[in-house]
Amino acid sequence: MQMQNSFSNLILGGGDVPKRRRLLYRLAKSAPQVLVEYVKDFSRYLKFSGTLDGTPAENLLARITATYHNIEKGLSLPQPRLGFGKENLTNLILAMQKYQRLYGPTHPILSSAHEVLATYARYHESRNYPDYPCKQEIQKMLAAAPQADVQMGGTRLVQRETIMNAVAPVSEEFFMQRHSVRAFSDREVDIADIEAAVRVAQKSPVVCNRQSGAVHIIADPELIKAALDLQMGARGFSQAVNKLLVVTVDLRNFWQAGERNQGWMDGGMFAMSLIYGLHLRGLGSCCLNWSKTNSQTQAMRELVGLQPWDSIIMLIAVGHIPEEVVVPFSSRKDPLLVTRVIKNWKK
Repeated sequence: MQMQNSFSNLILGGGDVPKRRRLLYRLAKSAPQVLVEYVKDFSRYLKFSGTLDGTPAENLLARITATYHNIEKGLSLPQPRLGFGKENLTNLILAMQKYQRLYGPTHPILSSAHEVLATYARYHESRNYPDYPCKQEIQKMLAAAPQADVQMGGTRLVQRETIMNAVAPVSEEFFMQRHSVRAFSDREVDIADIEAAVRVAQKSPVVCNRQSGAVHIIADPELIKAALDLQMGARGFSQAVNKLLVVTVDLRNFWQAGERNQGWMDGGMFAMSLIYGLHLRGLGSCCLNWSKTNSQTQAMRELVGLQPWDSIIMLIAVGHIPEEVVVPFSSRKDPLLVTRVIKNWKK
């Protein structure tokens, strides 16, 4: 509210004159810069997302994934409606045919889509509903599809007991003992431990299973130093960083206005799961934010060898935790201050 009043006074001429002048100065100084960055973000999103053209291979695979996952979700409901999903089935089959025509008959994502179609067909046939949507097209696609050695799509039955057995050994203390560590031992970090953490990160929720997150592991000390110099947030401990991770998302997995910020959400959850995966392996980590301009981001892309469609979420410094380490206290807000319970809602 205070910010709104300040802006109103600036525009309408009310309020404290010296304060209004300061606001005008800040607006004149900052607004053009912010606008330029927004325009660059806008241009880059239109160029690489599937908003204008869904034909490039990665854009098309993202569409296939999102569409087959819509059918998967329908099949996982308590009582899927017989004959559901005609529009999604039609769109999925057309997208699969287009990909096969342009890029070849096989791809792991096509295998997943084929299994979803097979699961859909089996569901309806087992319930004596033979006239399900797109039946002929589904049967034709399945007849031509190679047999997968392992399940790639569809649904699976999970027992509550299995989940509870998995979470039973994990307490709140696991999460409370994760700290941002800025002092590491000299012990070498095994790449295999980071790869195990990446497997944990891949279980992060993502929009329609599109899995746009990626990890770039920097193991070269000179490149670690150069990347941290560009990031400018590791002064005082950069020399102790054993491995440096660059977390990115692929813009080609998104489209339309509503998904313009989706990469930051998916990438943020991916990064947090990655950090917990590192914690699970007994590794220390420190998140290094990437709140930078487009020119700074391009410099990091060139330095690390990223693709133009890669958006940088953050950098993560990784190393082994010494026997004792000093960490910031980092006091947290009372949970009641960040929790709101809504009940007895009236329209």
